[in-house]
Amino acid sequence: MNSLVIDRHLSPVRSLRLGLGDILYSPNRSFLFLLDLFVSAVGFLCFSWMSPYVSWGEVSSVTVVSTIFFSLGFVFFALGMGYYERQRRYSLQKILVIAAISSLFSMTLCLAAAYFYFYEMIGRQTFIWGAMGAFISASLLRLILIRITQMIPYTYTMVGYSERILSLVQTKNIDGPLKGLRTYFIPLQDLLDADGQLSFDKLRKNHVSDVVFAKSAFESGEGFRLAVEALRCKLRLYDETEFFAIEQEQLPVDDVRKHWILTHSSLTRNYKNQVLKRLLDIFLSLIGLVLLSPVFLIIIVAIKFDSPGPVFFNQPRQGRYNRPFLMFKFRTMYAEKSCLQASQGFTRERDKRITRVGRLLRPLHLDELPQLLNIFWGQMSLVGPRPEALEFARRMSQQIPIYDLRYLLQPGLSGHAQIMGGYALDTVEDTKRKLSYDLHYLVYGTILVDIRIIVRTFFVVLRKLVRAAT
Repeated sequence: MNSLVIDRHLSPVRSLRLGLGDILYSPNRSFLFLLDLFVSAVGFLCFSWMSPYVSWGEVSSVTVVSTIFFSLGFVFFALGMGYYERQRRYSLQKILVIAAISSLFSMTLCLAAAYFYFYEMIGRQTFIWGAMGAFISASLLRLILIRITQMIPYTYTMVGYSERILSLVQTKNIDGPLKGLRTYFIPLQDLLDADGQLSFDKLRKNHVSDVVFAKSAFESGEGFRLAVEALRCKLRLYDETEFFAIEQEQLPVDDVRKHWILTHSSLTRNYKNQVLKRLLDIFLSLIGLVLLSPVFLIIIVAIKFDSPGPVFFNQPRQGRYNRPFLMFKFRTMYAEKSCLQASQGFTRERDKRITRVGRLLRPLHLDELPQLLNIFWGQMSLVGPRPEALEFARRMSQQIPIYDLRYLLQPGLSGHAQIMGGYALDTVEDTKRKLSYDLHYLVYGTILVDIRIIVRTFFVVLRKLVRAAT
């Protein structure tokens, strides 16, 4: 009876803490995205109404439409600039800078729309007030969340021994996605009472939210007993592989088991996601081919005038289920040496094989544009592991036991590994690092993750174009 009374007392607290944990510490960005969408809209609308340049009688449906347009623009620009990435989620400087830029760009879009459609009904000064309101509201919300993380740090414990999890504890996530976020690890022994039972008072006092179970924890009945007690205390349970994947947004290549990846793969439980993913590929690749056709023409002419040889460079790459396909690229190397690209490995900075046009196209990734054809034909996807040369893929599959699992996915123009891991060389260690992100996407990838990666990639390329132009 006593335990039931304690359970009722703890349940709302645990539920609240778990809810806050999902918002503040989880790699899932959906709730923060929707929260910013709402807050920026409220801030824009309220400050527009408070503007001295508009009276209450002038407020109409145009103001509401402008508010919706602005808030959508705000979260779009914020998403593209990494506002929702966990390594930036609690950095005050980055929050303020990205929120200010997003407000400025969204206001510019609203001004452009107002000029062409309803300029006489709502003025430019009103947009400025609204943008200020959105910036202040979104920044204030994030400051409140930062304060909450300081007051209620993420706390967890572990059953059993895991060298990988303990390494996270020792490094305190200095280089991980949770940089700047306060996390506390409490040894399990500090949470047990004299009888070896989980202590409700100690759990409440230390604000423990999650319990991580090492691989060896369930080999004895003691681990199972502690798992049951943890559930009775309203705690969440993770195995060490899943916990590491959630914390670092990658999978431990050297420790993860093949059967764990296969049984947790998004391919086995979400067929609707695959259909939506394919429809998104067809739609966006077709739109891209149409809108970028003038760019295609300019690049084709530049390549023909720059050096003799074909415009396109077609190379066999490893596709889904290890099926080779011809991947299209604009030729960026001299024709007589382009065939050496696969055998000599990845190109390096100042590689003498690269043409003058190639030195412009490659840093901006414009040489990859013909792959929109591969995407439209179903050989590639907009988001997925990068397709590798056949010889390189064969060599890596021999040296890394789980490497071939990445080919359960359609190769992608961009992907989780490119966004999170950046550039990598053709070494085993760099390939393992990329593979850790690819396997994470294999397990946790969804259509929402795809959209986030596509938007982030667009802004990365756009930023490089701006730098090249300046």
